[in-house]
Amino acid sequence: AQIAVCAYITLVANYTMERDLRRAYLFSLRDRLRHAQADAASRRDALTGLANRHHLEEELRKLWAMPEGDISPVSVVLVDIDHFKHLNDRYGHGAGDLCLKRVAAILTAELRGAGDHAIRYGGEEFLLLLPRMEMVNAMRIAERIRRAIEKAAIPNEGSGLRGIVTASFGVASTAVTELTAADLIAAADCALYAAKRKGRNQVWPPLATAGDATAFVTSISD
Repeated sequence: AQIAVCAYITLVANYTMERDLRRAYLFSLRDRLRHAQADAASRRDALTGLANRHHLEEELRKLWAMPEGDISPVSVVLVDIDHFKHLNDRYGHGAGDLCLKRVAAILTAELRGAGDHAIRYGGEEFLLLLPRMEMVNAMRIAERIRRAIEKAAIPNEGSGLRGIVTASFGVASTAVTELTAADLIAAADCALYAAKRKGRNQVWPPLATAGDATAFVTSISD
């Protein structure tokens, strides 16, 4: 009888220990999942689901730390929705939010895989980060996106407007040894400003000047 009692006590102790270990593991797993979810959320724009600038900065650091041959050239496309303030003022912020989501979906459809990133850069401005892509190919992608946004025919009526939402694009490309990440984005920003200044709803530099695109980026960075 004494042996049976000892065996029973041992079984209960083992069961209790296993249960506590299992519970501790589940709590630990739950905490890790919550941390991973919070970490992922900190890198995403809540409205569009695109990556945010925090994620962009991390990716740029990684890219510029890699050997040049692994990622060069790196291209950047800056996208700005034309007359977005007018859309918000006329149709309301709900329509503005819907417009941002639709443009974000169009951008995402052009990504090649995990190495490409679509970022909500700020307000109505977006950025595509495209490692291992020549500038002329980035310009072609930008032109496809421009046409897709036009084709979406999101209303934006008003004096001097085209009646639908359009967007302007600035494209730049570099080898990681030639420009810093900040200089590359600055070059794309200058190109975007040129597209805006020349009438909006266009890609700059235009595809017709693809042969001179590298010279254009170099001149901006000088």
